[in-house]
Amino acid sequence: LGSAPPTAAPSEAEVTVTIVQARRAAATAAASEKAGTWTAWPNHDGPGADLENMPANNLELVKRRAELIGCVGFSVWQGKAYLKRNPRTLRKEDLSFKGEATPVAFHIFAPPPGAAAAAPLARGSGPSLSLARVLALQVELLEVFARPSFQRRLSDLYEAEHRQPTSSQQDVRLELLLSTQGSVLPRYGFEASWHGVQQLMGLMDSSPALKASADVLRNGLIIDWLVRGKFEKATAA
Repeated sequence: LGSAPPTAAPSEAEVTVTIVQARRAAATAAASEKAGTWTAWPNHDGPGADLENMPANNLELVKRRAELIGCVGFSVWQGKAYLKRNPRTLRKEDLSFKGEATPVAFHIFAPPPGAAAAAPLARGSGPSLSLARVLALQVELLEVFARPSFQRRLSDLYEAEHRQPTSSQQDVRLELLLSTQGSVLPRYGFEASWHGVQQLMGLMDSSPALKASADVLRNGLIIDWLVRGKFEKATAA
């Protein structure tokens, strides 16, 4: 998900600044895209698989998150929001009434006119990738790859591979990368597999707008540095 590593090694402070800049760019891109409308239905719940859940103390944040990852709506129950994926936009008629005494509410998202509804992932196809969705995905990858625990584990694996270069050592390192990315990719409609990674890369490479984005390029350079560039430079020294 990155490009060629930076020619000059970024410091930890520069990586932190990049993550902050990436968050701002993702929020700006999301705000600039045409907004849909939200409707809340108290005492109702909706169909669809739970894609993820998050605290429901700030519903505006939940709505922005749902829009970014292509959800049709979310249920609010006992302080948590459960984001739903469905093949089409929902209507009130699709919801289930749970009774006046049941404190659940379902929020339906109606995309702007002309926008495609979110669709489940199938092999050979995938969700469309707007700039806002790509930037949001890159923010999540930057955050998980920059975690000290991940960096320590990856450093240990690179050192072991450098001391004794075997295919099994490389397989362990690649499995760590896949499992870490796999915690993020399904939230954007991609499989937690190398097929999902390749599918995402193919969609990004086929989009002139994404390839021309300075924000996408900057994020990609730092992602590549975090998972490859800094360790290859260290082991080559």
